[in-house]
Amino acid sequence: MNIKRRLRNEIRGIGNKILSSYRKGLIAEGKDDFTIISNTCWAGSVYRYFGLPYNTPTVGCGFFADDYIRFLSDLKGYLKTELIMFPAEESRHYETILTQPLKFQKCPYGRLGDVEVRFAHYKTPEEAHFHWEQRKKRVNFNHLIIKFSEHLECTKDHIMTFDNLPYHDKFVFTAHDYNISSQIIFEEFLSLGDVKDDTLHYNKYINLVDMVNGTMFI
Repeated sequence: MNIKRRLRNEIRGIGNKILSSYRKGLIAEGKDDFTIISNTCWAGSVYRYFGLPYNTPTVGCGFFADDYIRFLSDLKGYLKTELIMFPAEESRHYETILTQPLKFQKCPYGRLGDVEVRFAHYKTPEEAHFHWEQRKKRVNFNHLIIKFSEHLECTKDHIMTFDNLPYHDKFVFTAHDYNISSQIIFEEFLSLGDVKDDTLHYNKYINLVDMVNGTMFI
């Protein structure tokens, strides 16, 4: 790396730390110990935005819709379940996986009983297992934010079931108008019918400070 690029990266890093510190300061007292449960890697984006530790195991990983709804139906129970790693070839979603980019065919997968987890941003099963086990210990059940996206074999039934789950602070990014209170429609994906990447454009539709402080859900 040349000197100019190194200097530019260092300056960017300092700027990001300053911004993260400022954003963290906007969180109300006692509200910064929150846990985001997400069916995609979106949660990691939020913790990095605020410069906070990952207080959730759902970082760098994802769930097919059916698995995610099942996971949310007994969150405490599944988080107590032993995570068993396995290759993509053994997934019940393998036919879908084969239609996706190669990285999803090569990444580690894990099983919590009858729930599958895809560790898309981990190189080895050992790395994925270690971080899941460490981060699940940080979950704050007193300040949960439950986020879903219309993605990975998601159907209308999954969306409706999610809307009826007994979580107060919850929302779903959708590519359709389901006329439900928890939906946030991603206009960029209306023509696709699938929220392909919820880490893009979300700041147009959601204020993260309001989300963390709870004012978004009043």
